[in-house]
Amino acid sequence: MTTVRQAGFTLMEVMVALAMVGLLSSRAVYTHAVQQKKARRTEVVVGLDGLEQAQRAYFLEHGVFASNFDELNFGIDGGTRINANTHRAQRYTYVLTQPWGEKSYYVIATGQIDNDGFPDAVVLETGRP
Repeated sequence: MTTVRQAGFTLMEVMVALAMVGLLSSRAVYTHAVQQKKARRTEVVVGLDGLEQAQRAYFLEHGVFASNFDELNFGIDGGTRINANTHRAQRYTYVLTQPWGEKSYYVIATGQIDNDGFPDAVVLETGRP
């Protein structure tokens, strides 16, 4: 009697291969989410950096900081002006105030970039007493 061996994979081999594919794909999804979050944070870093530079230039010219975005002639590409003190960009809303007088300013940028149900906020302040 001759034994005929069938070609193909055993159930165990298929299960191991599927487990490895699952692990690799879950790692790829996590890495992609982290990179997306970093890219979205770039908007706020660039926006606040530009705002800080505009405020410094305004201060050098006028001796005080600007109290609103109109005085700075400041905007972010793709953004819209809500009012003189509020500017909405793609993912963040920037609010400029002067709670401690004209020798200071306070900017808070809020947005929802990681869909976790909690707003993300970044603060820039200068001249706080």
